[in-house]
Amino acid sequence: MSEPDEVRKAAAGAVADLTERNALLVADLAAEGLVLWDLRRDAAGTPRGRSRPVLPWDELLNGPVPPARALERAVQTDGPARLLLVNTFPDGPHNASALDALRRARPDATALTCDLRLGDLLAEVIADTPLNRWYDLVTLQRNDDGRLELACRLLFPTGARRGEKAPVAVECEAADERGTVFAVVASAQERRYTLVTRRTMRVPPGRYTVTAELGGPGRVRFRGLPAEPVPDDRTWAELIGAIPARLPPPVTAAHLVCAIEVSGPPERVAERLARADQTIAHAAAELRDRLRVSLLAYGPHAFERRAVDAPVEIRLWAGTADEALDELENLAGTTHPGYPHAAALECVLAEVAARLDPPEPGARTAVLAVGGRPAFPPRVHPSEILPCPVRHDWAAAVDVLADRPGTALGAIHDRPEYASDVWLRLSDGAPADLAAVDVQRLGASLGLAPAAAQRLPFPLAGSP
Repeated sequence: MSEPDEVRKAAAGAVADLTERNALLVADLAAEGLVLWDLRRDAAGTPRGRSRPVLPWDELLNGPVPPARALERAVQTDGPARLLLVNTFPDGPHNASALDALRRARPDATALTCDLRLGDLLAEVIADTPLNRWYDLVTLQRNDDGRLELACRLLFPTGARRGEKAPVAVECEAADERGTVFAVVASAQERRYTLVTRRTMRVPPGRYTVTAELGGPGRVRFRGLPAEPVPDDRTWAELIGAIPARLPPPVTAAHLVCAIEVSGPPERVAERLARADQTIAHAAAELRDRLRVSLLAYGPHAFERRAVDAPVEIRLWAGTADEALDELENLAGTTHPGYPHAAALECVLAEVAARLDPPEPGARTAVLAVGGRPAFPPRVHPSEILPCPVRHDWAAAVDVLADRPGTALGAIHDRPEYASDVWLRLSDGAPADLAAVDVQRLGASLGLAPAAAQRLPFPLAGSP
C-alpha cells in the first residue's frame, strides 16, 4: 500500500504537466464505485477540474458489457490525457481486481493504493501548484493630456506559490454604483493577457496600499481595503467599454457654498435641509478632505417699522463637511415666515461673491441655492415685489459668480415649474426638483463628482 505522500507526489507531478491540450484523468476506486475527475489548464494556465457522475460497482461489473471492457470504456478520454489510478478503499470486494483490470487496459497509467480522501488531496495539490504565468493587476494609466490607457502592475511572477503576498499602491477614483474592479490577468512570455479573476469593491476615492495574497492558481485575495469584495459578472468587453477616453484634471480642492432658504412651512424647510445634507454628504464621499463647505441660511427682508433686517446668516464659512452637517442639524426647526412674496437670495449671492477668495488653479467652487421664493429686485419691479432695502442686484451677482474661473452654479427648487428668473439663471434653466433630487447627477453638474461617463471601472496605478 502506498503512503499519502506518494499519492500527493504523483498527483502533483501530473498536475504540473497539465496543458490546455494535455489533460489528466484521475480515477478514484472508492467504496461506492468509480469516481472520475477530468483536469486540464484553462487559457489563463489555471488547473481546472470537473467530476463525472459516479459509476457504481454494480453497474460496471454486472452490466451487459464484460467488466474489463466496461472499466476500460470508463477511463477513455476524447484527447491525449494522462491517467492516475488510486484505489482509496483497499478492503472493498471489487477494488483490487478492478485496479488490476485497469492497469492491464492502461499500462501507461500510474496506479496506487492508499486509504485517503482523494478529492481533498487533489484540491490541495492544485492550490499548491506554482504559477506557470505572470499575474498582473489591471490598472489605468493617465497620460499628461488626460487620456487613459490600460496598464498592469506585477503581482506574482511564474513559480509563485500559495501564501505569497505582494503589496501594490493604487489610486481609486469615483466608480459606478458597483464599485472599483480589481481584476487579475495572466500572461506568458508573449505577454498575451487572459483574465484570471475579477472582484468589485465599493471603496471611497483615495490612495491605498493593497496587499494581494495568492491563494493558489486562479485565486487572489486583496486585503487592506475598507470594503469586502463581491463577484462581478460583467464581461471583459463590458468592463473595457466602461473606460472613458480621458479623465478631466483632478480637483485639488473644492468649496461647496450652500444657501438654504429657511422661510415657509416648517416641513418644507426641513425638506430643504435634508436635501442640502444629502448633497454635502455625497460631495464629501467623493472628495474627502479636499472639500470645504460654507453654509448660509436666509429668509425674507423685514419691512415692519423698527424691525431688524438680518435676512442672511453665515452659519459656517469654509469649514469641514462634518461641521456643515452638524450645523444643518442646528438649523432644524428654524423658520422665518415674514414677507411672503420673496426671500433675500440676492443678498446671499452678493455676500458670496464678495467673500470668495481669488480662484486657485485646480480648485473648484460650487454655489448651490436651495429654496423656492424669488429674489427681491434691486428697484421697483412690475412684479410688485418690494425692492431689496440695500439695492442688491441678483442678476449682477450671478454674472460675477458665473464669470469666476472654476465656479459652477446650481439650484434645488421647491417647484421647478414655477421657478423665477433667478432660479433659472442659477441652474442653466433646469433647477433640480426638491422632491426628487438626484444628488449624484447634481454633484457631477457642479463639478464635485465625475459624470457617469467619467467614472473609472479600474484603479489608477499608484506610485510604487
